[in-house]
Amino acid sequence: ASILRYLLPILIIGNLYISLFIITINFKSKKVQVLFLFMFLIIYALLSLNILFYSNNGIIDQASQIENQKNLKNEILNLTEQDAIIITKLMDKALFPQRQTVTAVYLSKNKEEIPRGNNYFWDLTPSEEQIAKAISNVHQSNFIIYILNDGDYFNASTLTTELKNFNLKLEEIQVSNYEFYKIENETT
Repeated sequence: ASILRYLLPILIIGNLYISLFIITINFKSKKVQVLFLFMFLIIYALLSLNILFYSNNGIIDQASQIENQKNLKNEILNLTEQDAIIITKLMDKALFPQRQTVTAVYLSKNKEEIPRGNNYFWDLTPSEEQIAKAISNVHQSNFIIYILNDGDYFNASTLTTELKNFNLKLEEIQVSNYEFYKIENETT
């Protein structure tokens, strides 16, 4: 996790203090001191390896996430046309340059700051109305458009309602673990 970069200096300095503590302890013999130090290092190494490999965002978890993202990318590439535009929140880097992508964050243009706690931020998630308007503008140029809900940044039923204002609809396409839609003209 990102907090580890801040903890790293503390852990490095902490090891120095732990080493000094172990050295200053008066053991009855040198063998006991070496044995204690060896046992401490083994326990410390096992705990560190456990965190490194098996924790959330550890090596095994990251490898699994990378594999899942690779499988999703291949699924989407196989289901879409080469000249398609894919609107996404997180997968833009994985799909580009094989497909044109639009990052959903760039679809939003808020008129005022959004309050969050004691601070104010510009909201980085577009509303369904903003997404529908952007899709409509691009769709008028006869582009093939898909939308991947990879960051839970829109509600499909609300987006469907907004798209109806532009005579467009969502056609769901099955991909693993995500909502994926093709934008189609609404036939009456």
